[in-house]
Amino acid sequence: MKDLFQKVLDSPLATHIDYLELRYHQREKNSYSIRNGIVEDTSQEHFAGVGIRVLVKGCWGFAATNRLRYAHLEASLKDAINMAETLVSHKK
Repeated sequence: MKDLFQKVLDSPLATHIDYLELRYHQREKNSYSIRNGIVEDTSQEHFAGVGIRVLVKGCWGFAATNRLRYAHLEASLKDAINMAETLVSHKK
């Protein structure tokens, strides 16, 4: 995972931005259904994703994805950069 994130940090897209931050998060959820002292059902879910925050000329952009592949992280990086650049173009 560290290599994947480093690849995003080293992306050519990141060369003209002032700041780039990747925040990885994961969570597990366990559920149990018990009736009259008898376990009827159990389930486990795993959630993970990355938030990407950039600073471009004093404006922040943010995007997130739960798809942990380079193409999806790069697309989210583009979205965050586009958001920040849009704000830059409206800045007085």
